[in-house]
Amino acid sequence: KKLISLAPIPDPVIQTISFDSYRGGYLIAKHFFDSGFKDVGLITGPGILLEANYRKNGFMDFINFNHSINLKWIYSGDYSIKSGHEAFQNYLQECKKNIAVFSCNDSMAFGFIKEAIEHGFSIPKDIQIAGYDNLPMCKDIIPSLSSINTNYNLLGKQVINSIDSSDPDDTDQIGYFNLIPVELIKRNSTLVKEFSFG
Repeated sequence: KKLISLAPIPDPVIQTISFDSYRGGYLIAKHFFDSGFKDVGLITGPGILLEANYRKNGFMDFINFNHSINLKWIYSGDYSIKSGHEAFQNYLQECKKNIAVFSCNDSMAFGFIKEAIEHGFSIPKDIQIAGYDNLPMCKDIIPSLSSINTNYNLLGKQVINSIDSSDPDDTDQIGYFNLIPVELIKRNSTLVKEFSFG
């Protein structure tokens, strides 16, 4: 038998196959930069989760290496819709300017968007926001949510291939970390020029 972890953990002793969370955060920051957004914000995930930190670090590293984009606001979330509501309330108190926000998962983005609209903000005209996970609801809400897509079919195939090709007596794979690529799905929540306000 072979054990495989599907989530990154510190100092793994078994093979791990997981999504490239760092790259996901990096892609969001690059999208904001390429779209001309100069001021950005971040809603982080739970600090105890390694993948949440990877998402944050990818986003922050792009910003730190590009001085024409500035982090203006950050809020510590917990992946829940409720913390998305709370993040918007904090934004009202602490930021008070138009920014592009990366929410480290879609649920917090949904909560943030609901609060923003109820307070009279227009997305993406006043605030742009992108999430992570590309949940099915992302394309159905208004405005539709830009999000990092995690391809679970590809993940499953990689796990099956790893199991099928493994030698139970081979110990070379201990601690091996295989990253599954992610991609950014761009939708109306960050596409200011393409979004119709009529």
